[in-house]
Amino acid sequence: MKKIGFIIILIAIIIVGFLIWRTETQNGSETELGLTLEEKQELVKTHIQENISNLSPEKEVLGGTFYITEFEFMDSETCLINYEDGHIALQAKVNFNVSAQGDVEIVSFDLVPLEEETRVNFSKEGNILEVDQGWELIYEEPGAPALRALLVFDDNSICTKEGEEDQACFPVYWQNGDRVMVEGAKTGERVRVVDFRLIDPSAEIDLGSDLDLKNSETEICVDVCGDGVCQEMVCLGSGCPCAETVATCPQDCS
Repeated sequence: MKKIGFIIILIAIIIVGFLIWRTETQNGSETELGLTLEEKQELVKTHIQENISNLSPEKEVLGGTFYITEFEFMDSETCLINYEDGHIALQAKVNFNVSAQGDVEIVSFDLVPLEEETRVNFSKEGNILEVDQGWELIYEEPGAPALRALLVFDDNSICTKEGEEDQACFPVYWQNGDRVMVEGAKTGERVRVVDFRLIDPSAEIDLGSDLDLKNSETEICVDVCGDGVCQEMVCLGSGCPCAETVATCPQDCS
């Protein structure tokens, strides 16, 4: 009798153990199946966006902050991202895992050569101006003065001084107001720079200097101080209004 009772207890333990294992397995499967592919991709996007500065092996320059400009999922475990900080643009291949509970693990984050733009659609001469996001080109078109384009540099950008050999774009060797020629691929208000050329120094204008453009022997700009409009952004050519600040035109810029 004791032997039979022992066998019954043993069978009961095995059955209970099997039922517990089966329940846990089913719960795990249900959790994993509850995450759709789109939900996993959104988790990955959010994780990379929030951690891009730490994930990138190359760090921001000139005080910029990385942000994602493009996501492309190649398969369920790999994506290609483009990101920039307003000064440099980079591309990376990212391998990742997403657990059944929604935890994202970045397996690898490798920089890859940025895909070259196949079409250069922007070629303008103008003046360079430093802004919060980086550097802008101030240029003109017929009937449209003082147009602006934010310049984005990457590993394919070529920078030169007039009459000199190519050189690295960073650290920058130009300054506010310098006259430059820019060729690149324009998308919206941004230009991915292919070729950046600093023109003859005689054409450079330092907007940060104390030079009095209004009273110079060859009048470059027109003094419109007092018209009620603070001329912070202006075209740089004969007949254009002079740039105004609180110091030079307090009645318009205060």
